[in-house]
Amino acid sequence: RLDLTADYRSAADVSFRGLSGEASATTLLANAYLDLGTWYGVTPYVGAGLGGAHVSLSGLGAGEGWGFAWAAMAGGTVTLAPNWQLVLGYRYVRTENAGLGGGLSDFSQAAHEVRLGVRYLFD
Repeated sequence: RLDLTADYRSAADVSFRGLSGEASATTLLANAYLDLGTWYGVTPYVGAGLGGAHVSLSGLGAGEGWGFAWAAMAGGTVTLAPNWQLVLGYRYVRTENAGLGGGLSDFSQAAHEVRLGVRYLFD
């Protein structure tokens, strides 16, 4: 399974090298998933994603720039009805070297996410 995702993380407090401020990020990822079989109606999966992130900083040498982003995912799906699935998963996403300049070129962010969703399968 393959997909493309775009996510926005609203401004959050950050600290970096003794400075504090706020950072927001938009990530764009291409993801691949591997289903691991189905047991008792549950299909576990693992996945990985690669792409980019646009990070905006304020308060600690304000700047913005693009950098590398990656993610690792795991979870499971349950079929609710024909073509409908409930998905519960975990995602670790990280942005690296956001190209912010001004001594912030090695700024990175990470997030642990629990995601719940509904999937429709087209025939």
